[in-house]
Amino acid sequence: AAFAAFSFAVAAAAESPRCSAIKPLLPSPLAMGVGMYLGTSLAVDSTVGGLLAHHWRSSDPAGYAAFYPVVGSGLIAGEGLWSLPQVLLAIARVKPPV
Repeated sequence: AAFAAFSFAVAAAAESPRCSAIKPLLPSPLAMGVGMYLGTSLAVDSTVGGLLAHHWRSSDPAGYAAFYPVVGSGLIAGEGLWSLPQVLLAIARVKPPV
């Protein structure tokens, strides 16, 4: 209940015209909901992919602008970053704690 109230307050603050100065700092409620709804594998992929994209954009802006749609589509289509560790864990017969 407390998290729902906090989420509602963040969403309301994001839409308020008085909070226009801090609006870029507030997380998107939709993005937060998708991360919680789809589970940890997508959240891990999105976080790692976002960090890699930020580093790539900082280090090579021209290459990033030219290739980020292709790389992003490939990672999404193949469940890119998490599929290899998932396979290795399955080969090692590691059981999830849940």
